[in-house]
Amino acid sequence: MIQTWTRALSGIRHSTPACGSNLCTAARWQLWARHANGISLNGEWYCSEDCVDVALAQLLMLTSKKTQPNESIHTLPLGLLMLARGVIDEHHLKSALDAQRRNPALKIGQCLCQLGVVSETELTRAIGAQLSLPVLSTDCCADASLPSALMEASRCLAFRGVYQSGLLYVGFDGTVNRSLISATEKILDCKCEPCIVSSSFLDRQLELRCRQKHPNEIVFETRCSESEILRSIHSYVQQVRADQVRVSATDLFFWAKISGTRTLDLLFRL
Repeated sequence: MIQTWTRALSGIRHSTPACGSNLCTAARWQLWARHANGISLNGEWYCSEDCVDVALAQLLMLTSKKTQPNESIHTLPLGLLMLARGVIDEHHLKSALDAQRRNPALKIGQCLCQLGVVSETELTRAIGAQLSLPVLSTDCCADASLPSALMEASRCLAFRGVYQSGLLYVGFDGTVNRSLISATEKILDCKCEPCIVSSSFLDRQLELRCRQKHPNEIVFETRCSESEILRSIHSYVQQVRADQVRVSATDLFFWAKISGTRTLDLLFRL
C-alpha cells in the first residue's frame, strides 16, 4: 500500500506543470489540482488568473513600449530603378518629379501612373524589385487571420501559403510594417513573410473587409492606460472562460487574442 501511494505521489510530481510566474506561491499539490484549469499566456502555462495578471502586466509594459519600428532600408530610389530597368526614360522621370514637386503628397510611382507612363502592374513589380520582396498575384484569396482593423491601419492583406500550411504572407503596396509582421508571428504562432500587392487590389479587398461584420473583433479606439487594458483583458478572459491568451504590440495597437468558448481579438490603440 505504501509503495502504491509512493508511486502515485511520484507520478503527480512528474505530471505537475510548473507555473510560469516566478512570484507564484502555490504548493505542488495546488498546481496539480489546477493543472486542468490553468491559462496559457504566449505559450507559457500559469496556474491561476492572478499569476496570469502579473505576467500580463509585465508583457504589456515591455511590448507596448518596445515595439519593433519600421526599418529604414536604404534602397535605390524607385524612379532611378525603373530608369535603370528601361521601364521609363529620363524625360518620363523628369515629368514625374515635376508632378511630385507640385503635389508632394504623391509618391513618384503614383505620379508615373497618373502620367500614363507605366501601368500599375509595372509599378508593383518595380516596388517588389526595389524591396527584394515577392509580388503576389491578384488571384490569391485573402485570409481572415488578421483583424480587419490591423489590416486597414497598416494597409495590408493576409494570405496563406499554398505549399506551406504554417506560412502566412502579408501583402503591402509599399512600406512594410515590420512591427505588424513581428506581432503576427507571436500572436498566430506562425512564420510570416512580407510581400507586395498592387494598390488597386489592396483597396478592393480592404473595402470588402470593411463591409463585413467582425463580431469577434473588439477595437478600443480611445487610448487606454495599462491598468484599463489589463482590466479589459481580464474581463473578457472570464467571459469566454479562456484557456489561452496571446499578446503582442504593433506600432499602433496592443493586440490580445483570447481563446475559450469563443476566440476574440482585442485591439487597444496605443
